[in-house]
Amino acid sequence: MSCSTGKPQQESLLSDDHFVFKNLTNTNLIHSFKYQNNQLFSDSTLRTEFVPLDSTFKRLILAPILKKDLGVDAEYTGKFTLSHFISKQEKIGQNQPIVIYSTADDYTSLILALLDSTFKPISHLILSGGLFAGPYEANDSLTSWGEETFSKINDNEITSFVSKTYVWTDFRNDSAFIDSLLFISKIRDNGTIETKLIDSLRIKRKIR
Repeated sequence: MSCSTGKPQQESLLSDDHFVFKNLTNTNLIHSFKYQNNQLFSDSTLRTEFVPLDSTFKRLILAPILKKDLGVDAEYTGKFTLSHFISKQEKIGQNQPIVIYSTADDYTSLILALLDSTFKPISHLILSGGLFAGPYEANDSLTSWGEETFSKINDNEITSFVSKTYVWTDFRNDSAFIDSLLFISKIRDNGTIETKLIDSLRIKRKIR
């Protein structure tokens, strides 16, 4: 796809032809995604190819999101990310939700972006993934092994299950714990996303 600036080309962004899925309901599908020569396919059969965001749409849609989440500029987003349109959701108020899959160094995310009438993101939510550059110190005696997120989408409500794993590095280094968190996010007609922690559970495990 090749798109230039201007309203007619921007409107083509929202055509169904740009999206393999309509009204995505959960994030399980990302486990079957397959890259081949920098192209993203729905699975290893390589039969269904996702449409990539070109430089114009990376700058318009993705750059503001990654600047907020990662602190990177539009040039980085344009040069160093692989990003594809995944799903077009039903409009919420006057705003259009779409789902994008984006990867870069130490970063992979499935992003729900809520676009206004000019197709700029007014809010967004990470449905799965995020930044992870390997294990890092949470404090001087605790190491984070990473975070996993799974989300379900039901119209304007998103249920997200987040799992965070930590390992002690002091005298307790034979044990770890997992924090399981349940969030509910609601997209309002005005484009805001309200997220609340509904439940949490800590599970302790022996690792030696």
